[in-house]
Amino acid sequence: MKTSSIILAGGKSLRLGYDKVLETVGSRSLVEKVVNSVATLSDDIIIVTASERNMPEFDNYPGLKVVHDMYPGKGPLNGIYTGLHVSSTQCNIVVAADMP
Repeated sequence: MKTSSIILAGGKSLRLGYDKVLETVGSRSLVEKVVNSVATLSDDIIIVTASERNMPEFDNYPGLKVVHDMYPGKGPLNGIYTGLHVSSTQCNIVVAADMP
């Protein structure tokens, strides 16, 4: 069964003061670590971001899409909604970008 992974990366990082999902641990950012983890489980990867967020290039993952929240500022359920709207599969895995 084809599976998509939806990575939620739309948070504002207010407590940290800068973009937490781009924080590096070792040599890779948190979002890169999550992408690498779900790549073995998924046919497609969808990163859902806030409209103002820029993601690094993921050239090694041809099935990866970066999309912006359909309704910005409405929280993680909106990120899930956006990811499911974009997904072309019936089976979807949803994870947060800041869970290494």
